[in-house]
Amino acid sequence: MEIWAVLTAAAAAAVATELLTRHLADRLRRVGVTGVDVHKSGRPEVPEMVGAALALGMMIGASILGWADQSLTPRALAFSAAVGVASVIGAVDDLVDLNALQKALGAALIALPLLAPGIASPRPFLPLVGRARMHLALIALIPAFISVIVNSANMIDALNGLLVGSAAVISATMAAVGAWMGMEATAALSAVSAAACAAYYRHNRFPAEVFSGNVGSFALGAALGSASTFDGLESLLLISALPMIVSGYMTIVSIRGLKSRTEIEVKATVLEEGDRIRANPDPRAPITLIPVIALDRAKTERRIVAEIIALTVVSSALGTISLLVLTPTPAR
Repeated sequence: MEIWAVLTAAAAAAVATELLTRHLADRLRRVGVTGVDVHKSGRPEVPEMVGAALALGMMIGASILGWADQSLTPRALAFSAAVGVASVIGAVDDLVDLNALQKALGAALIALPLLAPGIASPRPFLPLVGRARMHLALIALIPAFISVIVNSANMIDALNGLLVGSAAVISATMAAVGAWMGMEATAALSAVSAAACAAYYRHNRFPAEVFSGNVGSFALGAALGSASTFDGLESLLLISALPMIVSGYMTIVSIRGLKSRTEIEVKATVLEEGDRIRANPDPRAPITLIPVIALDRAKTERRIVAEIIALTVVSSALGTISLLVLTPTPAR
């Protein structure tokens, strides 16, 4: 792996994301593609679906990486294809609100580029065990894995900067662990994702200037999921993203299945004086990590986001320890 190529690609992803975010936010606001920030008493309108800029930034960075380092070209192309397909599905969901079955089929489409020969590693690392052999099982497991990550990312994207901040931590962790273990594709493409997230976070953090929409959350989920499959680091992603995944699982169980947002009648949280968020006491309210954190007392949006990102840092550290310290022969 050429270090200069990774640095160039990461820088390109960050610059492209920054420029595209500014351009898209302005254009979308002009044509009325906005969403209401319901967690602020003033209910400001914010440009929606700007996550397309993040998706394009990651794809541009991956394309430059594949051009600069031909050993990474096939996986860079697969990464770009997965992110591109995910962003299109997310955009369609933003516009027409896909049902649960359509979203499940969409997740399978996202995984298709990863099933091409030589793309996903057939020997994933398992904590405490080491390398496993899953050649034929990958055909069934990767679509299911991508679906879990994409839908978890989509469901936790409810507060300013929460998903993007968490994804930046997870991507940086996969980049560092991948580099240490000699897993070039995962390290390089995770670095590209982390750089794009850092640039986009400036605009999406509290108070958000832009909303990602499903186009952004789907693309981020696809980026995290696909990068982890290239060198068998799916377990690291699953451990690092535990707050996100657990929140998604609690949501699905509490609402009895995967549903669109329009099908959920009661909100998970309520807004109190001073723009403080508290868990909705209504027994019909969905249960996610956000109301669980705000269950004992109302908290500010900034505080809740900081606590969940801190949990992601802890989970990422545990994932790193499980692979680098507790797993035998963590080598190429």
